[in-house]
Parts: sequence; structure tokens; C-alpha cells
Amino acid sequence: MPGVTQPSEWRPATNNLRARPGPPYLSGVKALLVVTLAAAQTSVWDQLKSIPKQTWINIGICVLTVVVIIKVWRGLKKINEFVPYIVGVLAAFLIFFYWVYERSEPSFLTPIVDKLAPFFPSKGTQDQIKEKRRRGRDV
Repeated sequence: MPGVTQPSEWRPATNNLRARPGPPYLSGVKALLVVTLAAAQTSVWDQLKSIPKQTWINIGICVLTVVVIIKVWRGLKKINEFVPYIVGVLAAFLIFFYWVYERSEPSFLTPIVDKLAPFFPSKGTQDQIKEKRRRGRDV
């Protein structure tokens, strides 16, 4: 063909499975990977069946929660433009105070809660106060 230049080592790809030149350890790694993938292939249904029942329950609860939150948000939005935001801030405060009281906050929030916890009651301090009151009655 005039005007078409081809590399001097051009050859048609007739056998893509033949060994390609490269480091010798790669062919062993590739073979191991192929054998592992071939042995590990299971159907999607088998993979879904291996997921624990509690995980499915948690996923269902999360989906239901999202649906309820969206419906409540839309319902509050019909009342007033700002009501959903006020309810959202109230919910965030309640969750935060629960975390402070129980000390069950996510690990990335622990430094913030550590600084704010002395200003709010916590379960540990309430138990200490109850113990002091009980000792006072026992004496």
C-alpha cells in the first residue's frame, strides 16, 4: 500500500496466548493469578448467600431509614421552608449529646468530644454521683 508505513518487525497477531517476552517471574505470577481467579470464581448468587443475615437486616434498616427521612423532610418542607433545617439541627444535637453521655462517638470525633465532654454530663460522672449518694445513705 502506498503511503502506509509499517514497522520493520510487524507481524499479524495470530496467537495471543503465546508467551510474550518479559521478566521470567511475571509469567509465573500471571499463571498463579489465572489459576486463583479460575478456582475462586463463584456465581453472584453464591456470593450473596454467603453474606450474613445480620448484614441484610442492617442494609434493610438503612434503606428504610433513608426513605423515612426523605418523606419526613418533604412533609416538613410543606409546612415551612425552614422547619426541616431546624429539625435536622435538633436531631444533630440529640445525637451529639447521646455520644457525649455514652461516649460512643466515632473515633474521628473523639478529640472534639474529649474537649467538650467536661462541660456536659456523661454516664461515667452520673454513676460516680449515684455512688456517692448511695455511700452517704449507707453511713
